[in-house]
Amino acid sequence: MNNPDSEYLDLLCQRQSLEVISELTSGLAHELNNAMSVLWGNAELLRECLEEMTEGDDLSELRKQANTIHSWTATSLAVGKRLYAFSRRQREPPGTVDVNELVGECLDLCRYRCQRQQILLIADLHPEPAKVEVRPGLVQQAIINLILNAREALHRAGEEGSIRVGTEVVGAKVRVVVEDDGPGVEAGQ
Repeated sequence: MNNPDSEYLDLLCQRQSLEVISELTSGLAHELNNAMSVLWGNAELLRECLEEMTEGDDLSELRKQANTIHSWTATSLAVGKRLYAFSRRQREPPGTVDVNELVGECLDLCRYRCQRQQILLIADLHPEPAKVEVRPGLVQQAIINLILNAREALHRAGEEGSIRVGTEVVGAKVRVVVEDDGPGVEAGQ
């Protein structure tokens, strides 16, 4: 017999997971689109310059465009790698992981959207590996939800600010702390 509370909790977790994935894909798609636009524009300029070149022309402008293409290609590849790593983590079974690494990946995934809203993400990680036995995807989902909630709260308040994500090791336990410097919630809300 199914427990209605358990079914509700499962549905809530699925909904939150979809919201996180939607938020991340939106930010990553925007970041990739920007990179691809720069790549396309510089490739077009490079092609035009090559067609108009004659022997003895200065190659400095071509080098500059080629360097821009190279740099933005690296950016695009990094975005793709972050997205792949996140999707892979969502399917991983429980295992021993370093929470510091999970937090770092979450910060990488959320950084672009925060920067667009003038919100600084700060990592304050325990200096030693913070290893625990967990399902990495669920922990990442929880951390990303907390970061997104803090970002939304700062944004709604019209605040530019910062979000600090830290790890603390207390005995055999690891604590993840997400704090923002927004106005907070008034009593009674």
